[in-house]
Amino acid sequence: MKKLLILSFLTTFAWISYAGDFTADTTRACVPALITFTETGGGVGWEWDFGDGSTKVYTNPAPHPYTSPGVYTITCKVTYSDGSSEVVTKTGYVTVSAGPKVSLTANKKVICPGDPINFTATVTPGGNAVSSYSWDFGDGTTSNTMNPTHVYTTSGTRSVSLRATDTIGCSNRADSIQYILINPEPTANFTVSDSAFCVKTADETRQATFTNLSDASATSFYWSFGDGTNSTQKDPPTKTYGVGFYD
Repeated sequence: MKKLLILSFLTTFAWISYAGDFTADTTRACVPALITFTETGGGVGWEWDFGDGSTKVYTNPAPHPYTSPGVYTITCKVTYSDGSSEVVTKTGYVTVSAGPKVSLTANKKVICPGDPINFTATVTPGGNAVSSYSWDFGDGTTSNTMNPTHVYTTSGTRSVSLRATDTIGCSNRADSIQYILINPEPTANFTVSDSAFCVKTADETRQATFTNLSDASATSFYWSFGDGTNSTQKDPPTKTYGVGFYD
């Protein structure tokens, strides 16, 4: 009697599931920027497209320099050990900013101590909104207002700077060297040829000559002669006075 031996073989297939993904060491940067991308899904081959028209890269991690501002879509074609592949795309994944363009102006550049100056910031965003302003007025004081008003209390020349920063931390600065001149307040002084005199009759008059001894920095003058008359000349003409007290 023959016996029949029946063998049953059960073959089990294990399907490996891949989940393609990648990360970047930063997704918000300032020009020039070097950003490193890393595929994290277990691939053995890579083809990177950095979204800026540059040559594709086949390494992992993959460092890449960005030299122009913009918003970039990143694509990585991942190949796995079993020969399968997939394409992972992240749209608008990286933002690179040039920082805002900055300039500054003032409504007055030559002043006296105590005069207010209105400063104005002219800022063009470099791809992202401006988030902060930092003024340095050159006299130890600062402001975070976009268009501040400032008062200088001492004479001299002052350099002014403005830094504008955008929402991802990129910034640029404008410097105006020796931009503001604060003239010292001039000292007014004069002499008069005869400050007291005697007359014999009430209708007799005397002439007085005034000499201007004010600081050389003075550029405008206002004389009040105490008799209701005045002059804006630097050296006024001789005045005639009658009996009285003139201040």
